[in-house]
Amino acid sequence: EIIRAKPDFAPAYFELARNYSLAQLGSQTNADREREAGLLEKFVALHEQGKLVRWFIDQAVVAQQLDDARQKLVSFKSTAGQRQFTMSTSAGNEDWTFVFTVAEAVEEVFVQLPGQPRQSLGFLPQTDSRTGKPQAKLHYSLPNTVGAMTITASYRDGAGQMRGPYQFPFDPKIELAKSFKAMAELSQLNWLRLQGSDGRKLLYFTGVSTYRCAIREIKYGLNTMVPDRVHPLGPCDPSRPMESRDTDKLYMDVPLNTAFASAQVTYTDGTRSGVIRYDLR
Repeated sequence: EIIRAKPDFAPAYFELARNYSLAQLGSQTNADREREAGLLEKFVALHEQGKLVRWFIDQAVVAQQLDDARQKLVSFKSTAGQRQFTMSTSAGNEDWTFVFTVAEAVEEVFVQLPGQPRQSLGFLPQTDSRTGKPQAKLHYSLPNTVGAMTITASYRDGAGQMRGPYQFPFDPKIELAKSFKAMAELSQLNWLRLQGSDGRKLLYFTGVSTYRCAIREIKYGLNTMVPDRVHPLGPCDPSRPMESRDTDKLYMDVPLNTAFASAQVTYTDGTRSGVIRYDLR
């Protein structure tokens, strides 16, 4: 009411901003942060117009409030570019899993696919300590036969306010390659296996073949750290991306004097891995 009556009364903006602060609320939603930031910006702007100092006798109080406001605004701006609501995907042999990450307390998440009504993802059995309500589910699945689409999602924050909608483009071919590349990079030491038994030495490609949907080419070398031979992985089958086929060449005989092998992959996005060494087991 004071602001409505006297919109240039600068101290009111600082005091009102306190009502939306983390210190006052204990738990701050994105909407609260936006309100606090807007009020503090107005507070600083009125000071720059010469409409703040005249309301104070103690100038130290003015200096402290300005310092607090500016520090908070810097903090808000440093995180402004970070997405508050994101979606990640992972591919399995039967379906796609979609996981949402929310940078605040959330009561419920909703998803809408093209041509379908909006639906809630539901809840988990446990209680969310931040909201005191059933914990919202943040994941759901779709069969791996789905095509490219735009997924629309929204959520209800800890204060009961709806946020969104947000749109997430989804292309199975692109996401499959990204997902499998991430998994491949975490398992580089298991791409190949060099093993000797019964008078033979075998080089296995079982591990790297699992990630063929992210790999354009794999080169290997024997007793050299310069991979100079290409091993065929076979085509990617998006409907069964992790399954081996009868036609797959998953291992091969190598010379008995082979002490180690090396490998390097070129991913479908054109990037290359480092050269990895595999010693005889």
